[in-house]
Amino acid sequence: MATNTDRNEILANFQACTSIEDFDECLAHLEQNDWNLHEAINSVLKAQSSDSPTTQPELPEVTEVPVVKSSKVTFASEPQVVFPSTSSREVDAADSCAGPSKPPAPKIRMLQFAISFRGRVVPHVVEDNRTVGVIKDLLAEELKLPRDKMKITGWSSSRVEPHDEELLSRLHLPLVNQLKLYVPDMDEPSEEEEEANGEDSFAERLSQSYILEITDTDENHVYSLRYEGSKTIFDVKQGVYALTNIPQRQQKWGGWCIDSDDSLTLAASGINHPKHILTLSRTTPKPEVPARTEAITVDGDSSDDEEFQDANETLDSYEGAMYEAEEEAEEMQTSRKFDPLIPPHTASDAEALQHFSREFEQRYGTTHPSFYLGSLEDAIKEAFNGSAKERKLLALYIHHDKSIFSNVFCSQVLCADSVVSFLSQNFVTWAWDVTEDSNKDRVMEAVKNQFGSVTMATIRNLPPDKFPALVIIMRLHSNTQVFYVSQGDTSLDELMTNFVNAAEVFNEGKQTEIQMEEERESSERLKQEQDLAYQESLIVDRAKAEEKEKQEQEELEKMRIEHEEQLQRQEHEEAIRRSLEEQLTDEPPEDCSEPMTTLRMRLPNGETLIRRFLANERMQMVLNFLGSQGFNSENHKVLTTWPKKDLTTIDTNQSFKDLALCPQETLFVEER
Repeated sequence: MATNTDRNEILANFQACTSIEDFDECLAHLEQNDWNLHEAINSVLKAQSSDSPTTQPELPEVTEVPVVKSSKVTFASEPQVVFPSTSSREVDAADSCAGPSKPPAPKIRMLQFAISFRGRVVPHVVEDNRTVGVIKDLLAEELKLPRDKMKITGWSSSRVEPHDEELLSRLHLPLVNQLKLYVPDMDEPSEEEEEANGEDSFAERLSQSYILEITDTDENHVYSLRYEGSKTIFDVKQGVYALTNIPQRQQKWGGWCIDSDDSLTLAASGINHPKHILTLSRTTPKPEVPARTEAITVDGDSSDDEEFQDANETLDSYEGAMYEAEEEAEEMQTSRKFDPLIPPHTASDAEALQHFSREFEQRYGTTHPSFYLGSLEDAIKEAFNGSAKERKLLALYIHHDKSIFSNVFCSQVLCADSVVSFLSQNFVTWAWDVTEDSNKDRVMEAVKNQFGSVTMATIRNLPPDKFPALVIIMRLHSNTQVFYVSQGDTSLDELMTNFVNAAEVFNEGKQTEIQMEEERESSERLKQEQDLAYQESLIVDRAKAEEKEKQEQEELEKMRIEHEEQLQRQEHEEAIRRSLEEQLTDEPPEDCSEPMTTLRMRLPNGETLIRRFLANERMQMVLNFLGSQGFNSENHKVLTTWPKKDLTTIDTNQSFKDLALCPQETLFVEER
């Protein structure tokens, strides 16, 4: 069984010989032939021969001369890629088959957008070769809004709103984007309108659970799998691979709502909630590979040994020409050197990383990780600061142009769709180039300041041929630790496995921190509620005390007024009493010779007053007498016994004699 290093050599030689650019297609051929280079090449030749047994394809026009030098395979039209050495026979055979290669066209990415507007989420999938204005056109058509008044925010990398003519591919957006749409001068919706809208937000769909009922039609077996809406179609296919042992490239699916990119989340893929039915079957790839030269086309009726012998003879015929063109190709290769990713002595980290991002895109295309355009310290804050729910892993990508693995790792591993999508969703990615010593010293100082001398030594001690390095860093329970360091010879599967392991460990610890943070927030909310209740009770008590004090003051004021009124009444009554007393005539003595009458007056309190009056005196005198004793006629009646009458209601100028109240009479004083 070939080791990982041997497989890299065999894969490189196979691609050089057959000119097959599809990575999965090459893997399919090599796995079918148990990684035997000669048998794999032979199988391709047989497929070509069976497809066109009589007609030989034309040899493409050769405009660039491939060069073989030692263990290097280079082309003048491509960046130099250095492969590990292999046997001289395999290299010569592989290189002699390699035809001219054109740079692959930039891959068009399908970008997902979830655009929030007035309580609803409008999903759209747009190719990254379109402009920002296309998104506004789609929104204007769907929402019936004026396009010229639209403002869209939420673009990644802290960008201001881009121009309508700017290409989406130039914005370095992740595959999944959440944006917000504002239209000035429009009223905000009321709560009733938002509730009536009835549409779940995209964030809610991401947190929902989807049950996928997958029927394996080959094995007649049904799997029922539960996934969160934030998982991607790629995650589902990887999980099915773990269950069924069917590699992803051999999985034939039915039931997906749209023919979409594997990086789409389930929430954005349009599947049914809460349950969606899918079908799965196995497919054996049978690639149709066009012949690159007449020399390697073999008659389909020949035996395997004859085919391979003829192919080897044809390959040998190219060796001389390839070695003769070596110097010319080296000169062309030298003339196409790229600029460094980070020039030496850049003024700031932001300027250096902007140059890194531009140059990286020129080398490897628009599909690449979204690099954080700021200092390492700011990237750490972006990843680790904030609430536990918002924290992410930190990925440090350290590049070295002098490493033989740099081009292969960047083009085939780091820029793979699965890696780009996973980094975008779970990591803050920060990059640096250590090709120049000044840049290396600069980043080592930053790493030492942020993570300590051990992490700095781990990166510094890597020899140039072990780069690029990808360092995964996480912070759990306030402790920052290096989880994993990959080197340039890491394969895509190995890198994704370590990504998944890191994400699982991080998410497990993250859930604990989220729970602790929620408990702290709950405790803080309870404390705030208690403080608020206490303050409210103080306000109520203070209001009650103020009201009580006010009532007491009012009561005191009322008592004071009543007391003053009472005093005034008493003074008034006393004045009246003194006035009436002054108006009284003297009481005649018992032995008075003039006619007189004796009156007995029964008071309301039961007491009896007796007084003598002259018979010819006016009856007013008895009223004055009673008034002088505090029983004025305004508040009291003076009644006779028989016939019963009220003396206060008759003419008081009549004498006692006229009223027949002589020589004696009993009167009753009653309150009115």
